[in-house]
Amino acid sequence: MRGSAAMAVARAWDRIKMLVVILGALAAGPSDVAALNHRRGSAVVGKSCAGGAASAVPRVVAFLDAKALRLNSVELTVLARKVGKHPGSLDKVKHLIRDMISQKQSELHASVTKNDYCNSELPKAKHELKKIQLEIDDTGAHRDRLAAHIAEVKEENDDLLEESAKMQKKLTGTQAVRDQERAEYLKAKAKYEAFQPTGSDDKMHAQIKIEVQEADRQLRFRHFQTDTLASINANQKKVQLNEAAAVKMRNELAEADKDARLQADLLASAKAYENRLAKQCVVRSESYKERARRRNEEIESMKDAYAILGGDSYG
Repeated sequence: MRGSAAMAVARAWDRIKMLVVILGALAAGPSDVAALNHRRGSAVVGKSCAGGAASAVPRVVAFLDAKALRLNSVELTVLARKVGKHPGSLDKVKHLIRDMISQKQSELHASVTKNDYCNSELPKAKHELKKIQLEIDDTGAHRDRLAAHIAEVKEENDDLLEESAKMQKKLTGTQAVRDQERAEYLKAKAKYEAFQPTGSDDKMHAQIKIEVQEADRQLRFRHFQTDTLASINANQKKVQLNEAAAVKMRNELAEADKDARLQADLLASAKAYENRLAKQCVVRSESYKERARRRNEEIESMKDAYAILGGDSYG
């Protein structure tokens, strides 16, 4: 009787610990893997099952993690990791669990050892770590390029605006000189128009010279004014185009920053996963009977996880 009571207490304590883990998973929300996949546009959430998946899948992950800890099960740890990558797809998660159950049942008959599974999964975990690190490096290089281009565009715009300001200042100064020249011309013209023409060739030549000079000055000023305003306008358009490109790059940089933060979280998760596998994969002596018992418990845990997803039992 005492032994039965002790076993009942142990099972109750296991359920309490499992409930704590499940509640923690629900509070934590979707996995980092799913968050990054969603940012890249690869997460597909069906309208019909999105609500159920949002609550059921985290519970399944927490349930499998709790069972993996209790049974020191590499397989359940791996399955929890795979399930966590698909929080929005019940069908995908069910398919993963069904495949794992079939695999475990086959292994049970084939006497596949825990060491065999570890030899398969640990390299995958290391490869995932390496892949994430490469993605982080690529994202960092991309962010650096964007930041450099944004700085270059800003510098170019500053130069264009400074050049336009100088041209505008020169145009204003030239306009002032031209206004003075025009005033002097009008005074000279008023003088010779105030007197009746005497027919003198010298006076006629002087009048013609004044008119020609005024026309030449006016023509040169108009050309200068037109060219200067065209250059200023071209600079303004270039600044606008540059600013539009900078806005686009700043938005892209903000997205890259989000990716970098998600990838950092993903890297931390992958490292924790690899460390957990490494600890669980420590080779220890285990009889066939012990392996069979552990695998049966793992299979039952997977079937329970399958039932959590939709209320139906695995058959």
